[in-house]
Amino acid sequence: MAGPELFTVDQPRQLLVEGKDAKDFFEALVGKLRLDGFQVHNFGGIKEMRKFLKGFCAAPGFPYVRSIGVVRDAESSHQSAFQSVCDAIKNLGFAAPRSPERGTGEKPSWSVLILPDASTPGMLEDLCLRSIADQPVMRCIRKYFACIGEVAAVPKNEAKAHACAYLASCPEPKPSVGIAARAGYWPWDHHAFNHVKQFLQAM
Repeated sequence: MAGPELFTVDQPRQLLVEGKDAKDFFEALVGKLRLDGFQVHNFGGIKEMRKFLKGFCAAPGFPYVRSIGVVRDAESSHQSAFQSVCDAIKNLGFAAPRSPERGTGEKPSWSVLILPDASTPGMLEDLCLRSIADQPVMRCIRKYFACIGEVAAVPKNEAKAHACAYLASCPEPKPSVGIAARAGYWPWDHHAFNHVKQFLQAM
């Protein structure tokens, strides 16, 4: 786990995300949008978030931060995920946002983005799959998993399995959605990403 001595805080807009895959994904999107003054950090897993935030707020440069966005997966409950982040923010002595994707308006302003959207259970992979749902290859992937279901146990995490299958079908396969984002494999202009882009631009 990174402590304040292991990372720097040197940009006015700080984005804290869940996992290396999300870090790769959001760095790629920030670059695509040509947003200045951004720094993206991986806070690790959900259980590591509070420890990371404590170190983050103690890091040199934190007093100059203007806006902080925290991004995590909804998993099984969007509301529980949002409340978990808000509780962690309050535990630091800051006001937490009243709803997802809206900042507190203070300095620093805190905002929370739960994936894949503001109301649905799921994760980053679900968001990415929405952007390619209409591509012909996805029909093949759905048939593939239907066939697997007839002869073996299907993967427990359907979204991750479908995303991996899609990336394996690409001319130059990538091992994760984050690395695929860096390679430009996700259609950033698709409306599935609109609320995510708006969240970053609002920061």
